[in-house]
Amino acid sequence: MENNQRYDSDQKFFSSDISRFTAALMYLVAVIVISLMIFSILAICRISSYAFRTYDSIDSMPYHRVGLLLGTSPMRAPGVPNGYFTARIDAASKLYHAHKIDYILASGDNRALSYNEPREMRRALIKTGVPPERIVLDYAGIRTLDSVKRAAAVFMLKDMTVISQGFHNERALFIADADGIIADGFNAKEPDDTFAYLKVRFREFFARIRCVLDVYLLDTGPHFYGEPVKIGNIALPVPLTNKPVMRTSKEKKPGDNAKTLAKTAEQETEAQEDATINAQKQVLSTQQQSDSAPESLSGEVFDKGQCDSEKDMSRPDCQGFAQSGNVSKSAEDEAQREAASNAAKSLNEGENTYIDPQGDIGAGWQNKIQTEKTNTHHRKFGDPWD
Repeated sequence: MENNQRYDSDQKFFSSDISRFTAALMYLVAVIVISLMIFSILAICRISSYAFRTYDSIDSMPYHRVGLLLGTSPMRAPGVPNGYFTARIDAASKLYHAHKIDYILASGDNRALSYNEPREMRRALIKTGVPPERIVLDYAGIRTLDSVKRAAAVFMLKDMTVISQGFHNERALFIADADGIIADGFNAKEPDDTFAYLKVRFREFFARIRCVLDVYLLDTGPHFYGEPVKIGNIALPVPLTNKPVMRTSKEKKPGDNAKTLAKTAEQETEAQEDATINAQKQVLSTQQQSDSAPESLSGEVFDKGQCDSEKDMSRPDCQGFAQSGNVSKSAEDEAQREAASNAAKSLNEGENTYIDPQGDIGAGWQNKIQTEKTNTHHRKFGDPWD
């Protein structure tokens, strides 16, 4: 009996736990569903708000240099034309002929060899009278997001006209606005097909939710990028480089700080001292050469006129030669006076003009001559005849 009661209490407790867990799970699911519904409604409303930037009339449509024609399949079924494709081609052609756009960027899917939306759009546009050189093809417009983002990243468009049906233009303008592109939409007509209308609207509901997620949460980019492509005479961007185009600042020069000034002054002082020492050495060398050179050499220098002008006499070598010449002249005059005195003395002595070197008188005379030579050798300027 007790076991049965215990079993019944356990069953009730377990059942109550399951009930609480189920209730919590259902509550969580309900919160998620409601959150998704609110998010979906806000996403749809946010994208639908761009309807105010779409136009139905060509006259009220503002001018943009390039019109982005969004691609779709030209055929709905084998042998059945797609009314959405035909209406978009007609709208793009009318904008071009009304001079509301100058170029048409046909962007579509080309992932299979047998399916090429840009090529089919080009053929159709040429049939309406649009010149081929005014049509630019984008083969990587796999999705609307790819077409819009590649228009800015690859074809370098900062503003454009989006050409498609109204619901499609709203989504494209939402992507363009998030990507910083100034864009307006021109609405092509929608075909009178109820089944196609409902099918497209059902698909558009999920496309808008995904679009908001791609832009706000996932930051999705296009499947393919590429090298820049210019439309018309637009300039291509300059490749990036680390080299500056022009000098951005003045050329750096050493500053005249205290260390630089002190070092410069020291170098100038050393240079002046070296110049003074070299000049003194040159003067001494010139004086020594003039003291040891014969009179004829000193006279030859001055006779040649190498140190005649005042400018030449300021040179150290000319000053040395001048001093040497003065010394030699004084020594010569003194020697001549001494010779004249000896001659007069000899005449006064009469017969004793000749002295025998071997005699006593001759020996004494030689000693006198030797003494006079010794005294002459110790004179200040030397003997020029030695």
